[in-house]
Amino acid sequence: MPNSNEQVEVLNNPPSNGWEPVAGPETTDLLKYFKKEKHLDDEGCAILQGEARNILSKCTSPHAPAHPVTGIAIGYVQSGKTMSYTTLAALARDNGYRMLIIITGISVPLLGQGSSRLRDDLRLPSRADHKWQPFENPTTTDRKTLENTLADWDDAVISGSEPQAVLITVMKNASHLKNLVDLLKSLDLKKV
Repeated sequence: MPNSNEQVEVLNNPPSNGWEPVAGPETTDLLKYFKKEKHLDDEGCAILQGEARNILSKCTSPHAPAHPVTGIAIGYVQSGKTMSYTTLAALARDNGYRMLIIITGISVPLLGQGSSRLRDDLRLPSRADHKWQPFENPTTTDRKTLENTLADWDDAVISGSEPQAVLITVMKNASHLKNLVDLLKSLDLKKV
C-alpha cells in the first residue's frame, strides 16, 4: 500500500526533450510565499522546484516546434498535489507557456477548493501585475476573452510588455471537459 505522504509520481516518463526549464520570478516569488505562509523549509522548496522542473522538462518546450508527448502527473491523497501543480504552473509561466489547463475536482466543491487554493497561492486577488487570466470551467462564451488574452502574447513581443498566461481549471466531468474541448477547437492554437 502506497504511503499517502509520497511525493507526486511522474508516469509515462518520456526521455527529456532536450531543454531545461528555468525558474524565473514567478517561481521564485511562489516559493518565497510557500516558505513564509506555508512554512516550507529550504529543502522542501528545492524538492518542489526540482519536481516541477523534472515534469516540465518532459514536455515540449514552448519555443520549439510541437511534437506529440503524452504524460500524466498524479499524486496520492494529501501528497502535495496542489502545491506541486501550482509550482509547475508558475514554472511554465516563467518559461513562456501561454496556457495551462488543470483538471481537478470531481464535484463543484472540490473544483472550487482546488481553484481557490490555486488562486490564493498564486495570489491572484491581491497582485497588481495581473500575470494570469483565470478561467474556471470555461465554455464558448469565454472564447473572446481567451482569444484576446492569447493574442496579447504576440503584441507583447512587439511592445516589450508582459502578457497574461491563461490559467484554466476544469472539473473532471465529461460535460465540462467536452465544453473545454469545444472551446479549444474554436481557437487558433498554433502558437500556444
